[in-house]
Amino acid sequence: MSDTELETLKKRRLPITGPLWWTYTCSLFFRLIFEGGFMYALYFVYDGFQMPRLVKCEQWPCPTSGLFHLSAHREDRLHYFMVSSSAICMVLNVAELCYLIVKALLRCSARDSRRNQPRYNPQDTLVRDTTLLQNQKNEMLLSSSVDSSNRPCADSCRHSS
Repeated sequence: MSDTELETLKKRRLPITGPLWWTYTCSLFFRLIFEGGFMYALYFVYDGFQMPRLVKCEQWPCPTSGLFHLSAHREDRLHYFMVSSSAICMVLNVAELCYLIVKALLRCSARDSRRNQPRYNPQDTLVRDTTLLQNQKNEMLLSSSVDSSNRPCADSCRHSS
């Protein structure tokens, strides 16, 4: 494969449709559920998103009851970084999921509107024109035969009465 072919492949946009769309949408959905579960776990463990500095320990395995430093300043920053990055990922996943759904709906509505519009076909106009000409010929023949058939009938009707 040459470099120019590789460049054209890189520049070409491929639509995400069919099974690829479903796979990508499901992966976004499950990623969103996973991030939400992580956020819920953090909220449940720390009784909110605030990390306490001191914790009173009165249960086993604490040898004595007292106050313990739970987090240092760096650990506290790491906790807030994890919470904020998870929240940003959730917002981006929701935005991308909405974008994919809206784009798919627009694609479906455009396909339906194209399906309902009559397509221009030159053969159709040719058939329509020949049909119109044939109809006009038939009308002329019919009107001339009616005119000619009325006269003999009218003459024969007069003689019989």
